[in-house]
Amino acid sequence: MPLTINKNTLSGNAAGLAIHEDCLRFIEIDEEDNVIRQEYVPLPEGCISEGNIKDFDMLESAFSQAHKLIGKLREPLIIGIPPGETIIRLLNFPNMSLDDIRGTIDLNFDNYFPLPRAEAVFDVIRIMTPADTREREEITMLVVSAKREIVEKLLNTARKAGIPAGAVEPIYFSMVRAIPEAKEGLSLIVSPSTLIAVFNGVGILFRLADNLESTRDILNTMQFIESTYRHVRVTKLIFAGLNFQIGANAGIEMISVSDEFFAARGLALRKRSGGR
Repeated sequence: MPLTINKNTLSGNAAGLAIHEDCLRFIEIDEEDNVIRQEYVPLPEGCISEGNIKDFDMLESAFSQAHKLIGKLREPLIIGIPPGETIIRLLNFPNMSLDDIRGTIDLNFDNYFPLPRAEAVFDVIRIMTPADTREREEITMLVVSAKREIVEKLLNTARKAGIPAGAVEPIYFSMVRAIPEAKEGLSLIVSPSTLIAVFNGVGILFRLADNLESTRDILNTMQFIESTYRHVRVTKLIFAGLNFQIGANAGIEMISVSDEFFAARGLALRKRSGGR
């Protein structure tokens, strides 16, 4: 089932289509990551709400508009699924093989996620958190799950509209991949709908923050991260699509990401990142 967070590295042109709360954004880049084209399609009110797809008929109409603008593509697209449609967990396991970990999750799925196993899809990768920099026997796995019905319906809706959808990826991951400033240290990415803590280029905490309008969620999330990983501190606040002014301690760098297509860019960049 194509819920993906892993993929082999490829070359050539690459494209991504991200589903946001209020629009679709498409981008195509060449082998040197230069933008070839990008397209924007607004979504009607009520199509996506609080990170969930509420109306697939509206979404299909938007996909059809996108298809007219995009035209024919040489390869299937990875589509960025809205954040409310996925559940992400960081789970600790003994140092064993990936196949054994997958099997353990498969057999004990109900212990980790509020979904029946038969109705869900999942994928898993090993990551490093600040806790893993210390000597310990356990390893940390990032596990993402979604309702099988939603994933299948999303892919079928895109294909029905003429878009060659190959798989879906949580939009959280594409957002992280597209921001080079988050590759080192402990950062907090803040967008209008999401808060993502990133350690050395890998997301370690994901929060849906619908219509973020104040700094309270930001400060609370920073405090939570630093209380969880006591020997590290957030060194960067990365604002993507926001113009917040926030008072912060000395030593915290403030970064603004003005590229509104960065999530779609992250989906395209996954071709050259091995899915990370």
